This record gives sequence, structure tokens and C-alpha cells, in this order.
Amino acid sequence: MTHDDVLLAFVILAGFAFAAQALAIWRASSAIQEIRKEVRQVRDDLRQRIETRLQIIRIDQLLTSLVDKVETTTDRVQQTVLIPVQEVSALVKALKVGFGFLFARRRSPSGSETTQDEQLFI
Repeated sequence: MTHDDVLLAFVILAGFAFAAQALAIWRASSAIQEIRKEVRQVRDDLRQRIETRLQIIRIDQLLTSLVDKVETTTDRVQQTVLIPVQEVSALVKALKVGFGFLFARRRSPSGSETTQDEQLFI
């Protein structure tokens, strides 16, 4: 084999090596593209799930805040409205009972009261 034949053989071998490397790089590039697509899909799915969970957390916080405000408002209404109304109602009942007692005693004992007392003894 001559020097030119050896050189030709190495050039052909280098050409096959170059073609094989190009093919390997093309396959790697295709695989990377597929992986990028899958990563994007996973990222989008994860983003959607996280946003959904964040919305659920926000709704939970909103409802918790709403319930706290309703409880606070209910306590304030009870302290500022219902308790005084109950006190006034109790005062009115006491006055009714007091006046009823006073006016019942002022009346002269009627025959019916005496009759009731007598009936008890009989």
C-alpha cells in the first residue's frame, strides 16, 4: 500500500467517523427536543396544579377571614344590641310584676279572695 492509499483510507475512515458523529448528534438533538417538549408539558401541568392549589388556599383564607368577621360582628351585635334589649325586657317584666303586685294589693280584698281562703280551709 502506498502512502496515497493509506491517506485515502484514513480520509474515508474519517468521513465515516464524521458521518457517524453527525448522526449521533442529530439523534441526541432529536432526543433533547422530545425531552424539552415533555418538560414543558410537565411544567405547564405543574403550574396549573400550583395555581389551582393557590386559588384553593386563597379561597380558604377568604372564607376563614369571612367567618372570623361574621363571628366578630355577631359578638358586637350581641353586646351592643341584644344584651341591652334583654336588660330592657327584664326591666319591663320587673316593672309589670311590681306594678301588678302594687295594684293587686291596693284593691280591697274582695269576696272572691275570701271565698278562696275559706275554700282552702274546708
